Amino acid sequence: MPAPNNRGCSFDYGGRMHSTLHKAGSILVAATLALGSASTWATNWNVNVGNPNGLTFSPQILNISAGDTVTFTNGGGQHNITSDPGAVTTFHCSVACGTAPTGNPSAALWSQVITFSTPGTVGYHCEMHGAPGSGMFGTINVTIPVELQSFEID
Repeated sequence: MPAPNNRGCSFDYGGRMHSTLHKAGSILVAATLALGSASTWATNWNVNVGNPNGLTFSPQILNISAGDTVTFTNGGGQHNITSDPGAVTTFHCSVACGTAPTGNPSAALWSQVITFSTPGTVGYHCEMHGAPGSGMFGTINVTIPVELQSFEID
C-alpha cells in the first residue's frame, strides 16, 4: 500500500519511484566523490633542509601530484628555500615566506608548507649554499593526478 506523506500525497516506494530515487541518490554520491576537492586526495611530503644531512635537501628529487603539499623543515644551519626562475610554483621561504628580506636564510628551526597546484618542474635552492641546479638544490616534479575511474550504477 502506498505510504502517505504530510501533504496527503502517496508514493509507491516499491515501484518506479523507488528505482528513480535509488539512481538519483547513487548519482549524487558519485558526483560528490568526483567533485571533491583535490585536497581530499592530496598527500603531504616532507623535505629535510640542511642538518642532519649537511648542505643538502633530503630527498633531493621528489615526484608528487598536483594539489599535494610539501613541508620543508630546517633541521639546523643558515638556510632558506627559494624557487628557481621559471618554476611553475614560486616561493621564497625560511621563518616566513615572502619577498626579500622575508624568507632570507635563517638559522632558526623553521618549517614551511608549500602547496603545488600546477603540473610541471619546480627547481629550488638555498640562496646561501646553492644556485639553480648546483650546490644545495632540489627538484620537485609535479604531475597531473590519476583520475577516478567512471562507472555506471544500475
